[in-house]
Amino acid sequence: MNNDDLIYKLAMIFIPGIGPVLGKRLISYAGGVENVFKLTESQLQRAPGIGSKLSKPELRKKALDLAQKELKNLQTYNITPHFYLDKTYPEPLKNFEDSPIVLFSRGSLNFDSLQPKLAIVGTRKATAYGRQACEKIIRDLVSQGVKPIIISGLAYGIDHCAHKTSLDLGLPNIAVLANGLNTIYPAVHKNLALKIQQNGLIISENPTLSKLEPKAFVRRNRIIAALADATIIIESDIKGGAMFTAEFARLYSKKVYALPGRINDPKSQGPNWLIKQNKANLLFSAQQIIQDLNWKTKQQIKIEFPKLNSDEQKVIQTIKQHEKIFIDDLALKLGWNFNKILTILFQLELKGLIEQLPGNFYTLKIL
Repeated sequence: MNNDDLIYKLAMIFIPGIGPVLGKRLISYAGGVENVFKLTESQLQRAPGIGSKLSKPELRKKALDLAQKELKNLQTYNITPHFYLDKTYPEPLKNFEDSPIVLFSRGSLNFDSLQPKLAIVGTRKATAYGRQACEKIIRDLVSQGVKPIIISGLAYGIDHCAHKTSLDLGLPNIAVLANGLNTIYPAVHKNLALKIQQNGLIISENPTLSKLEPKAFVRRNRIIAALADATIIIESDIKGGAMFTAEFARLYSKKVYALPGRINDPKSQGPNWLIKQNKANLLFSAQQIIQDLNWKTKQQIKIEFPKLNSDEQKVIQTIKQHEKIFIDDLALKLGWNFNKILTILFQLELKGLIEQLPGNFYTLKIL
């Protein structure tokens, strides 16, 4: 990524009063992110939602200066920025207007891995009941051959339980932080964050130059909800942060599950309320999640390559090296003409081994 281009992208998040929604509209209005910083004050004033206060040239000049400092920090801490129009930006977030303009990451996981993604969140003051339920759900998923990416917030309590249990079972994780990735909060979870990065990601929408603010914890919940296929709420006060994650998940039309608890337990008030209001499915087993989301279990994972002819095996092995591959790229890698590749792909689809995705991409049904 060109550093000059990156400076403009980073600078967007340093213009005061410009959030994700207004920022994206402003970029569209200007015809590109660089043009935002080249418009005159009078031109910028005519942009919807800007006005005289936000159009001051000194605000954009300061934002560019901060972006230069931020870029140095990103390089120092090996943090990767993902602009919302970049190919590396996670696909699930592209569907939502309020997703971050820039998302920051550290780690080794591809955002758009085709593995199932499950968010597990809850109170920082988890009870033994909550921790046991968290562990059981994850262990039961793995025992049935389902290996989801676990998404949580690296906080105390349920978040910690979800991360630690899944890491112990070899599952990749995504931890969504409310602070810049140059630090880990809480600091006691630094080693946990390092383990997550080895086979997963820690991410944040907050730059290294930002200060940790209480409202950032609420904002990060929308990212957790948007990335996941489904969200589980395990213990929460009626006004706990996990309740915001549930609301975001519902707003994004994602499945929400809640662990029921005793009516006199404050930590079960949130999940019980969600169930009562029909805002969450009552969580009773891992099998329930598998069936609802149509996740494949180990009993269903049966690819018998010896029964395929040599050309079919070559296609399977080539697709297996990618999460998804464009048909033209597949034909190029194999050195085959278009008619031949179409015929074999059709046969493999009939056998239930591959799936055609939008845009003429193909992927294995079972990875």
